[in-house]
Amino acid sequence: MATSKDLGESDIATIFVDKKTFKVNKKTLEDKSDFFAAMFASRMTETIQNSAVLHDVSAGVFRDLLVFMETGKLRCEIDEELLTAAAFLQMRGVIEHSIRNVNITNCIEFLSVAETHCLPEVEEAVLKFLTENFLDVISSKTFKQFSGDLIDSVVKRRHASKQCLFGFGSYDDAEKERSDISRVMHLFDDVTEQWQTGCALPPTLCTHACGVAVLYNYIFVVGGYSSSECRQMQQVATYYDPISNNWKDVPFMNQSRAHFALIPHDDYLYALGGCVSFSTQGSSVKKLLSSVEAYSLRGRAWVRVASLPKETAQPCGTSCRGYIYTTIVRPMDEMLTRYDPEEDVWEDVEIVPYMRFVQCMASYKEKVYLLGQWDLVSGIVRDFQSYDVITRQWTKLYKPITGQYFDSCVVWGDNLFLVSSCATQKYSLASKEWDCHRLPPYPGSGFAHAQVLHVPDH
Repeated sequence: MATSKDLGESDIATIFVDKKTFKVNKKTLEDKSDFFAAMFASRMTETIQNSAVLHDVSAGVFRDLLVFMETGKLRCEIDEELLTAAAFLQMRGVIEHSIRNVNITNCIEFLSVAETHCLPEVEEAVLKFLTENFLDVISSKTFKQFSGDLIDSVVKRRHASKQCLFGFGSYDDAEKERSDISRVMHLFDDVTEQWQTGCALPPTLCTHACGVAVLYNYIFVVGGYSSSECRQMQQVATYYDPISNNWKDVPFMNQSRAHFALIPHDDYLYALGGCVSFSTQGSSVKKLLSSVEAYSLRGRAWVRVASLPKETAQPCGTSCRGYIYTTIVRPMDEMLTRYDPEEDVWEDVEIVPYMRFVQCMASYKEKVYLLGQWDLVSGIVRDFQSYDVITRQWTKLYKPITGQYFDSCVVWGDNLFLVSSCATQKYSLASKEWDCHRLPPYPGSGFAHAQVLHVPDH
């Protein structure tokens, strides 16, 4: 690049910035800044005198921008002041550099500049970064600066892809006696009404008796056993992001547990009850648990909260209208119980009609659905129940007797799905009609963990 000594007087522009004077190659300014290109192409006084006075730009920032003009490299991190100056001077190179270098530290500043100076590509880059890195962002100090509208926008983007029902089993089809080999997730398409192969689970992850939950469109898999022998506890907590198509680990619970309920609520995951296995005198012993702990996405840590009223193995649960609901089996009945996160207390709600074992629960609007009920006296499966948390009324679902068992249930749209390798059954929450025989069963083996996920086309 020619220096000022090699150029004629007409080739040099004098730029006055913050009481400082800069002699700059005029062509460099025109090539790297649309602002200067437009100015020197006009009939303005600056064109005649080859000089300009810049306001609202500091000499230090302009010096950094000059280095970028001459070398194509920045000698400092882009901050709000530098990006604002680059936007004012219409320096496309710096703007593109900022798009490639959005991070947790600068994202709020970049978004502010983008909104003020109408830089839609920078705004999109920031929103894309926040969407793809939401778990890292939500636990950062920067998150405190987020407005409610921005959080809502990012969460909406995380749920913008097509919604699918997904499931994975507790061991692989090819070798049913092993639970420590590679497995895949299966997705149910509501258009074709067929199960399709999804992503692979981590090869070392066992899903036997683990807890599974979806929060902010991340699949969390926690705890359980390290193999189908159920002797050793698996001390793993991991999650899958369908947007990045990656698995990552999070801190493990304070208490190892299997056959427990993992319930998402607000920015927390609640691990309810379950059991723990340990060896004593050469044999494996299981101990039931009443303890409950919550994983804070913001704090990235598990904290102990109020315990269940009773030690409970294989509890089920759901979140509805600000509370977490589960059932407690007692000697003579079964009690619907709820947890208040604000007060950190469990309180009895209603005795569940019929003595039975509630296998799984789901919620839709103000209704809690209790499924898999079993009369302990007669051994007959009774009508499924729903409980209205507002009116405190029970309603029977009148499920037809099909002889088809199910492992888990989930609300998808306005339908309630019961999933297992025996059948995929659907209950319309609007028409209150069952579809028990038409849909293909879950194609995997073992206990089918089913949830709903938004999956982009990769």
